[in-house]
Amino acid sequence: MQNIMSGPHLDDICTVRDKITLPEAADDIKGWRIAYSMNLGFYSVDQEVCHNTLAALEVFKSLGCMVEEVDVGWNWGVNSAWMTYGTVLFAGLLGDKLPRWRYEMTDGLVRMIESVGWR
Repeated sequence: MQNIMSGPHLDDICTVRDKITLPEAADDIKGWRIAYSMNLGFYSVDQEVCHNTLAALEVFKSLGCMVEEVDVGWNWGVNSAWMTYGTVLFAGLLGDKLPRWRYEMTDGLVRMIESVGWR
């Protein structure tokens, strides 16, 4: 599925990378360094998700990877900045659709698009 879906798409302004084709068989990953953050510094994470993540990390360790938990130093301010950035990107992608599809869009989506200047 990754081989079919990867690569840029004209309708998605967030796809900037070239197409990547994954090989049929994976190379040895022994020696890879894997960093992870369970909660990105501030999110609540369900215990089952934590359990499954730690189990997956054990598999990486068993394959010879070096696994290290990292503190990314994020907080709710980072989340707020991302939401602002994402709103502008999403509104830019859909803004020209507003005149034709306004009444098919949710009120929240219309407000978001209008908040960045589209009418």
